[in-house]
Amino acid sequence: MWIVTQDGLNRYDGYGFAVYRHDPDDPYSLRDDFIESISEDRSGDLWIGTQDGWLERYDRENDGFTHYQISSHVYAIHEDRAGMFWVGTKDPGLLRFDRDSGETEIVWSGLDFTSIIEDQAGGLWVASPEEGVGRYDRPNDRFTVFEPEYPAHAILEDRAGALWLATWGGGLGRFDRETEQFSYLLHDPNDRNSINNDYVSSIYEGVAGVLWLGFNGSGLDRFDREIVSGGRRFAHYQHDPSDPHSLS
Repeated sequence: MWIVTQDGLNRYDGYGFAVYRHDPDDPYSLRDDFIESISEDRSGDLWIGTQDGWLERYDRENDGFTHYQISSHVYAIHEDRAGMFWVGTKDPGLLRFDRDSGETEIVWSGLDFTSIIEDQAGGLWVASPEEGVGRYDRPNDRFTVFEPEYPAHAILEDRAGALWLATWGGGLGRFDRETEQFSYLLHDPNDRNSINNDYVSSIYEGVAGVLWLGFNGSGLDRFDREIVSGGRRFAHYQHDPSDPHSLS
């Protein structure tokens, strides 16, 4: 199990932790300890993105890293099913990365490309709170851009094929591909079954299609789309100092 932190990369083997940090005396150590993204490609290589703009490939055999200077803030890393390797950065934008040469190509110029996914049909989707939501048009090698009402910094396709967005100010967003319209599930202070708050940091689909939403400093929500009207669609989990089994 790999765990990214702001102070290095941790590997947990079930018994203990190995911690990888920058060592100025070791050219094969990480160049930057502030880890922002991690991804494994189809060949089993592990890739790490850092705040200072380094893309690191982990060499399992030698237990070291190969370094590629990309830009600033490597937020997202994704290899699509066609073998293209995509890197989302703070600036200059969304890049296509050639793993053989180490060269990059700017495909979408802009700021803060924080999330890259591939849908069930092989379509590539990108989210940027600055530039919007993009769908890759492979034949024309360009992106069709959709502009949500709220900044979206994470995108997820659930097992039913719905596209969900973690937004800043708009709660949990959803994009309808047929109508090309966005809708939002917002916090209602008079409804305890509504979303915890409208500033969603992360989104993940768990077992049975339940969505889990993370919030910066205000806990975790479980969203069950199968609950009928009037039921508790959003369950909230937060730290309770009187409950040792609550979130820490």
